Amino acid sequence: MSTAGFSHAVVGVTDLEEAMDLWVNTFGLAIFDQRIGPDEALSDMWGLPEDEIAAQALVGIEGSFLGRVHLVQFAHPGPVVRANAVAYDLCPKNLDLRVRDLHQRYEELVQAGWALGSAPVRLALEGEVYEVHLKGPDAMNYSLVEVVGSDLPYTEHGYLAVTQFVATTSNNIAESEFFGDVFGLSPISHHVLEGPEIESMIGLPPGTKLDMRILGHPDQPLGAVELVEYVGVIGNDLYPTTSPPARGFLGVSFSVDDLDGVAFRAVEAGSKVIDIGTLATITGSGRRLRITSPSGLQIELVQS
Repeated sequence: MSTAGFSHAVVGVTDLEEAMDLWVNTFGLAIFDQRIGPDEALSDMWGLPEDEIAAQALVGIEGSFLGRVHLVQFAHPGPVVRANAVAYDLCPKNLDLRVRDLHQRYEELVQAGWALGSAPVRLALEGEVYEVHLKGPDAMNYSLVEVVGSDLPYTEHGYLAVTQFVATTSNNIAESEFFGDVFGLSPISHHVLEGPEIESMIGLPPGTKLDMRILGHPDQPLGAVELVEYVGVIGNDLYPTTSPPARGFLGVSFSVDDLDGVAFRAVEAGSKVIDIGTLATITGSGRRLRITSPSGLQIELVQS
């Protein structure tokens, strides 16, 4: 039943070259595949006109099929999901990357002209942990985290692929139970963060608490799930705006051995299952289904 983690996150972009500048030139990730021009199969999967895909790329860490990013530029792009969002709105929020020597990475990013929310902040977690938020194209938010002393397969630039995606919820218990029951992901950590430094780094009203739960596998650094519930404040629900050709972080995909078993458990957990059919795209070939988490996160299932 257990799943290693999510295979890739889907990000709609305004300009693929600009997105590749961040992911490949800055972070140093490898290009699994890149295509320019229409993709009838991908358009069909998302219910779009056959010429709606303008360009796309799949990037990640060489040798790993977890924590990758599928960047898609649309011919007629829709709204940016988080264009006017506040930190605590309900939506697919962050893509998190582990880094080596965060303070050095911070200086490099500032010199390169990238916008960062603050200087690195030390978190009140076990060990020595630092975090900073990078503001990317299409109102994307990237959380760069260093766990001092960790030995991971960083790129030459000092970055890892997506260690976890972050989704904001109004009920972290229900959402974490969904990912545990459907995908067999295990609780890795649970923290409640608060205080002026956290409020400043994230952009939260005074007194707001952050309930953070990470699910995945302790021995797998890529492809985990991070769920965040902001306690003491109510945000707008942006999940209904995340369908392609929207721009920003739109959803995730899991490659699973037992597609029908995962679908059955998703139905038991209250999700509707949509049969997409058997398609071959830049992210792989196989039978595909679509489900949604209790919060409304769009999840693609692919038979591995």
